[in-house]
Amino acid sequence: MSTINIIAAMQSSILAATGKFSAPKIATAQTEPAANASSTTISQAARDALAENVANATQQSSIPAGGSHAFQQAMAEKFAGGNAIKLMIQSDPSNPMWTGQVESWAQHDFTLGHDVGYDCSGTKPGEPGRFLGGEPVTAESKAYVTQQTANYQNQLRDMISSEKAKGTAPSDILLKIFDQQGEQPARFRAMMAWPIASDFASSQPSAASGRVKT
Repeated sequence: MSTINIIAAMQSSILAATGKFSAPKIATAQTEPAANASSTTISQAARDALAENVANATQQSSIPAGGSHAFQQAMAEKFAGGNAIKLMIQSDPSNPMWTGQVESWAQHDFTLGHDVGYDCSGTKPGEPGRFLGGEPVTAESKAYVTQQTANYQNQLRDMISSEKAKGTAPSDILLKIFDQQGEQPARFRAMMAWPIASDFASSQPSAASGRVKT
């Protein structure tokens, strides 16, 4: 069973534990949750942080450019959930679960395209689709996401290999994965549904392209 998507898997655990998530479903590729993530528990502090971050992110959200309200809400909640997950990692850095998650990230093949999100709602047969952020799927945008995905995968694997060689703890490597995702171009992050704090304050639509600024 795949354990690659720690964020998705652990957000499912947070949902079960807190009942705070209420985002509408959006059509996107999903990997299977971690086999042992369902037993994850979080502290009251993490629950409180999640609740606060959901409220703040939802109120401030100005992303994605051209995206639907449902996606804006989902991104806000994912941002809040990511903060809670980082708190969980920091609160339990010795959890053996992190070792398996790091290995899954290192082995995952992002170039297959299954991690890119698409919004299929309202699309009629034969019409061009859209990425989750609202950008139309065109020859140019497909070429962009293909190249950027390959770049990201190389960066990710190089970082994990380097950090493991240095003896970095798996929990710290997972936190670095969050950081590395946040360093990707805004356009690519919208396609992958990877929100960061500045998205909710500064990213604005491009009237011409309907995408967040790169």
